[in-house]
Amino acid sequence: MRIFIVGILIALMAGCANAELQTAVQDSGVNESHSPKNISVSGEQKTEPQKPIPQKPPSVSEVIPIAQAHKEANNGGNKQQDKTEGNWSLSDKIAAIASVAAFLQFVALAVTIWVMRGSAVRQLRAYVLVQGIEILDFEIGKQPRARVTIKNFGQTPAKNFRQWATMGFDVFPPSLSNPIVKNDPMHTHPPAPSGIIYMPAKFNRVLQDFEVAGINKGEVALYVVGEIFYDDAFGKNRVTKYKFFANGTTDISNGYASATKEGNDYT
Repeated sequence: MRIFIVGILIALMAGCANAELQTAVQDSGVNESHSPKNISVSGEQKTEPQKPIPQKPPSVSEVIPIAQAHKEANNGGNKQQDKTEGNWSLSDKIAAIASVAAFLQFVALAVTIWVMRGSAVRQLRAYVLVQGIEILDFEIGKQPRARVTIKNFGQTPAKNFRQWATMGFDVFPPSLSNPIVKNDPMHTHPPAPSGIIYMPAKFNRVLQDFEVAGINKGEVALYVVGEIFYDDAFGKNRVTKYKFFANGTTDISNGYASATKEGNDYT
C-alpha cells in the first residue's frame, strides 16, 4: 500500500515537472521570435541590429487642412468672445426695442391724461366775470354810484368768493393807474353756475356842474375799478380784474359803461 501511494506521488510530481518544462519552452520561443536574427558567417554567429522604422513626414495636403482647422477654431473663439462682450443678439435687440416702445407708450399716456385733465378743468371750472356795470344818480349835486353785475359763466360753483370795487374821476383816456385798496375785500355769497350777484360801488363826493359837462363831452369820465377773488371746484385760486369807464361816448345818461382797453383780466 505504501508503495502504491509513493508511486502516485512520483507520477504527480513528474506531471508537474513536464508542464513547467513545456511552459518554459514556449516562453523561450516567443522571446526568440522578437529577438534579433542570428546570422552565421564563417562559423561565427552575428546578431543583426534592428533598424528603426522611418516615419513618413506629413504632406503639404495634410498640413494645410490642419492649419485651417486651427485658424477656424481660433476665429470661432474670437467671434464668440466678441459676441459675448460687444455685440447684441437678436433677442437682446428685440427686448431693447420693446422696452423703448413701452416707455414711449407710457409717456404718451401721461401726456394724454394731462391734456384731458387740463381740458376738463377749462370746461368745468367756474368763470366769475363782470357781465356789465350800470351808472346810477348821474346828476349835478348828487353822488353817483354803480351797480356791478357779476356772473358765473362756468359749470361749477365758485367758493370763498370776495371782491372790492371803487369809483373814480379822471381824464379820458385815463392817465391814472388802478387805485390800491388797503381795506380787505368784502365777502359775499358765491355765485352758482350761471348765477348772478350784484355788487355796489359809490363815488366819494357829489358832482359839480363843470364835471358833468366834461363827462358829457367825453373829456373826462367816471371809472369803476375792482377785483374778484374766488376758488374754483378744483381748489385753485382765481382772480378777475376789471376796469370800466362812463361818459358821453358810452351814453352815461342812460347808465351805460364800457370796459377800458387795459385793466381787464382774469385767471
